[in-house]
Amino acid sequence: MHKVLAVDRKNNIKNILLDIITIALVVIYILPQFVSFQYTSIIALALGVSWMLVAFSSNPHFFLGGNKYFTKAIICFGILIIISLLSSQNIIANRYAGLALTSMFFWIYSYNSVLRGLKYNIRIVLLSLVPIIYTSLITVAVLLTNPYASRMVKSSVDGNIELAQSGVSGYSLIYAAVIMAITLIPILIERNRIKLGKLNKLLVWALLILFLSLIVLSNFFTALIAAVFAILSITLLFRSKRMLFLLIPISIIYLTLHKDINLMVIDTVLVWVQPEGITRIRLDEMKTELLIGAKSSSIDTRSDRLDESIEVLTSYPIIGYIAGSGTEFDLQKIGQHSTVLDTFAMYGIIMGSFFFWIMLLPFKYIISRGNSYKMKTFGWIIGLAFIFLIVFNNLTASIGYAAFFFFPTVFDYLNSHDGRAPQYRTTTYGKLTKAQRARRSFV
Repeated sequence: MHKVLAVDRKNNIKNILLDIITIALVVIYILPQFVSFQYTSIIALALGVSWMLVAFSSNPHFFLGGNKYFTKAIICFGILIIISLLSSQNIIANRYAGLALTSMFFWIYSYNSVLRGLKYNIRIVLLSLVPIIYTSLITVAVLLTNPYASRMVKSSVDGNIELAQSGVSGYSLIYAAVIMAITLIPILIERNRIKLGKLNKLLVWALLILFLSLIVLSNFFTALIAAVFAILSITLLFRSKRMLFLLIPISIIYLTLHKDINLMVIDTVLVWVQPEGITRIRLDEMKTELLIGAKSSSIDTRSDRLDESIEVLTSYPIIGYIAGSGTEFDLQKIGQHSTVLDTFAMYGIIMGSFFFWIMLLPFKYIISRGNSYKMKTFGWIIGLAFIFLIVFNNLTASIGYAAFFFFPTVFDYLNSHDGRAPQYRTTTYGKLTKAQRARRSFV
């Protein structure tokens, strides 16, 4: 009896430590103050390794017993890093070591889901909201007076250090906010079915308004388009499958006439805004960009950078630019504005496809566990929004948290109210029960 209690106490301490490490990772990637710190990436890597060691010591069966996503992700990032190191491209190796921590949020989510239960993932999400809300509020406040603040903050120490140190975040938070804002919509749509309390309902509405304000004020047009289209899609498709037949023609019409439609929307809004002010300046810049193609700081203008990556890929389609160019490798020839296209360009079609597949696998696993049409639709829309963002922008760990931890946790919460979602429990000795081994197939 005393031995069992000792084991339980030891496992509880390890579980608390795992949660502390997870929250620390979120804080590092969310708070912009860490952007200016020289050793942030080293600390993040140390935390990631620490989580792995503690989790492995608690439940090695989770990692050695056929955990599909963990194994595939380790192989993928291991190959990418080794290719970079063999080609003496240490900067690229460090970059993909950081991206490996992005997928780690799905490992953490999976570990908790299988061995501990949904409530522990929910607890981490709620605690993570503290740094997220704090940074979002500061960023929104600064954007109200400086509409280009988030665009001035970079993801490295080469950016505007003063803005970062004051708590203003850049695109890493904005695009994470896109995923989180979309994720909140089904909670509000299903609020009656899941019996959402008044306080929780107020919190969700407040978060949604905060995230949407962040997206609109930030001047990241790609983020705005992704958020608007995804939210519209969820709202319509949750009502009926037939709404798909409405979304398809709307999408075709927009892709065909997007310039005219955007101009019409901007002209309509201009009628109502004040003659002077930030909003009019922003809208006038957007209109100029649409009319004559002038570069504007209010809109994402990354097409030239994307073309650079595509051009390099066509020159080194199989083995990639890193291995193919040898000592002539020049990072400046890569667009560096699309994680997906840059990976294809640097590593070739085979490894680029492997990486892209690793990014998609979490959504495949989650969608397959959906208990209803609505839940599967929810998963598909978030997955497509995520793909859109990492194809047209760079993937960051904060985006990984939103897509691989925040979204799956909310998905499980909604899915559990269907009455058929799996409920996981922790075993006394840290080993998987027969039921847990059966459920583990989703990761």
